[in-house]
Amino acid sequence: SFDVVAHIPIEQYLPGVLAGELFAHWHLATFIAQAIAARSYATAQHLERVHTSHFDVEDGPSSQMYLGDVTLDVAHRAVNESSGMILSWKGSIIPAYYSACCGGSAATASDAISDAIAHNIPPLQGHAGEDICKSLDIHKWSVSRPSRTVRRRINACATTMQIPEFSSIRTIRSIEPTKTNAHGRPIQLAIYDRKKHPTEVRARDLVRAVNAIIPSLPNPTPMIWSSNLVATKEGLNVQFAGTGMGHGVGLCQYGAQELAGKGESWEDILTWYYPSATIS
Repeated sequence: SFDVVAHIPIEQYLPGVLAGELFAHWHLATFIAQAIAARSYATAQHLERVHTSHFDVEDGPSSQMYLGDVTLDVAHRAVNESSGMILSWKGSIIPAYYSACCGGSAATASDAISDAIAHNIPPLQGHAGEDICKSLDIHKWSVSRPSRTVRRRINACATTMQIPEFSSIRTIRSIEPTKTNAHGRPIQLAIYDRKKHPTEVRARDLVRAVNAIIPSLPNPTPMIWSSNLVATKEGLNVQFAGTGMGHGVGLCQYGAQELAGKGESWEDILTWYYPSATIS
């Protein structure tokens, strides 16, 4: 197998990211805030991986979307107006994570991404208070999946994800939060069996497991959109109910668009989503 690696100057790269991450009709302030976050993320990834990898980012959800050479005017304008601007904290560039919708409560990078030292900084620990995206219908979701398939998918991830607790789950009665971060977002979930015995796991690990592709099982659809969830057994299915789309760290794209629509500047948007960060 082989990788195809495109070497692209970052300012030429960013319009293709914005075109993939945001809707074309969204406000310019949203695009500029996203441009600075995406530039910071890509640059931080480059600096972290320059001596360990032959590429910096991927062109999909595991890094950030990239559509190649695009003609979207607002994307090019946002990149030009923010040229060279990044987010930093104490002289270091922040890996400025973002997601589609935080669901009203911020996640911390330490809990939702990894416990790396680079994540334990104020700009990546989330904003205090409820996010404006909670006023949008899109912030809530509901998904039903066959209970047996959900359980088998979780079991199958015990080895690949190196989480032995997953192998012991035999039935699912409910899934409930047992620990939250400072903003009220679940960081630990308990999977209760029919005898009400709990198996506690990290919230991010459960979402990764229930969305994992297992060759012997049907595709994991519909998507479980975030770890801010509860679930109950209803007949032969598990009914998931949650808020938010994505990990919820940093900039909330739908929230940023709502703030821009209320006249907030791109500087205000970045200050809200990355507390204590400096725009450099």
